[in-house]
Amino acid sequence: MKLKFRAWDLKEKCWFEGWSIHCNGYYCDNTVEEDARGLPHWKDIPEQLVIMQATGLTDKNGKDVFEGDICKTKAWDKTVAIFWDQTNCMYEMKDAYDFAETVHESDGLEVIGNIYTSRELWN
Repeated sequence: MKLKFRAWDLKEKCWFEGWSIHCNGYYCDNTVEEDARGLPHWKDIPEQLVIMQATGLTDKNGKDVFEGDICKTKAWDKTVAIFWDQTNCMYEMKDAYDFAETVHESDGLEVIGNIYTSRELWN
């Protein structure tokens, strides 16, 4: 599985594009020139960025499922949001009432939005 990330900018209220993340928690803007040694300028991730990782699952249309996605689910016949559960080290889907369950490929997910641009879909 290839690791995939995306980032939401809380301050600008938009997706943060054109960046790479390093395993030590730094990022670089892919549009910035490299230094004299040809290395990227790694910087601390700003607090305003929310980094989300792909779960490794795809929805029924083949779309990657990320943390923060809002999905329809065949398993529950309702709309859920996807979150990382740090305590149990697993992805979980939560309904609007905060009921949570482990996410499985067989849940029949369909990504319909995310909690940043279309939170109203999570009902």
